[in-house]
Amino acid sequence: MHCGDWEDLEYSLVDAIHNCPPLFFYIDAIDDQYHSAPMYWLRCQQGLFYHVMKLLRDPRLGGRLHIVVCIRDVVMSSVYRSEHAPRYHNEPHIRALTWNRESIGYLLSKKLERLTPELFMTPTGGRRTIQDWLGAEWLHNVERGEIEEITDYLLRHTRLIPRDIVSLGNDLCNEVLVHKRRERADVPEEAIRRVVSQAACRFGNAQLRQCANQVSADTMPERAADHGYSHVYTTENGYSAGVERDIRDLIRMIGVDRFDNATLHVLRFCANERFNNATDLPSVLWQNGLLGYEDGEGVRFYSLSDLGDFTLPDDVESYVFHPIVIDSARIKGLGPVVRPHFRD
Repeated sequence: MHCGDWEDLEYSLVDAIHNCPPLFFYIDAIDDQYHSAPMYWLRCQQGLFYHVMKLLRDPRLGGRLHIVVCIRDVVMSSVYRSEHAPRYHNEPHIRALTWNRESIGYLLSKKLERLTPELFMTPTGGRRTIQDWLGAEWLHNVERGEIEEITDYLLRHTRLIPRDIVSLGNDLCNEVLVHKRRERADVPEEAIRRVVSQAACRFGNAQLRQCANQVSADTMPERAADHGYSHVYTTENGYSAGVERDIRDLIRMIGVDRFDNATLHVLRFCANERFNNATDLPSVLWQNGLLGYEDGEGVRFYSLSDLGDFTLPDDVESYVFHPIVIDSARIKGLGPVVRPHFRD
């Protein structure tokens, strides 16, 4: 279709809309293949955002066309970093759906309220709590030598998103049924640790696969699509699996969840050698929520509220892997418990 044909089609659609009831379009699940080539899909979603905002300001539509699209936080962050950022600052038509420790904790409490009584270790006479559910409120963190609230322990081993809460919650419900049949009064700490470790490993593996796919796309040679082999770099296959192994090896080279600025530069140097300077691995890990840094408030990970710099700051003293990396990459946790926070 030629450019002039698009203009004719647009004119015909605008004319038809005025004779129709208001039209609503909800565009979701557009990132089902995001993991295959994250930075390429980012540009697609960014283009979608710009075009929808352009339609919003089109006077010919007269408010009769309503389009709602869902895009990733890194896409919105990319928009905020562009030259067009001032145009969208405080834009009333943009809504950010953010999950933090408080909101995801609230979701967990509401999920507990909806559970049936047989999924609780102890009888519930009123408000259902973690202690009613698992039979205990505190857990001994053997590795770090701390006594920790079970709620904190559960949440920090997720990506602070609803699907992780549901997945981990279902696993723990199955564990409750097992130990109720054994006529125990609580779920043993070792059982809770095992279930949480297995879930955290799943969550970490998913994020590492996405990091590998992003690195694979970054290392794709120019004009690979013209020569018919771009799919080697933008689909889940043996190549991306090898990249994932390389990323795991680089993380295991560090071996601990906390490290200093000098170690970050070693990680970047080794990754640049492995991937021929085609990507910045620490920033890829940062964008995917696996690597953060310590500031005055605690350990900070990437979020939309950063107004988004895709590059991990390299001028701070201490960097921290997300707790799920400990289980998925099998590294050692050092120092106090890592409780991720996101700037409001």
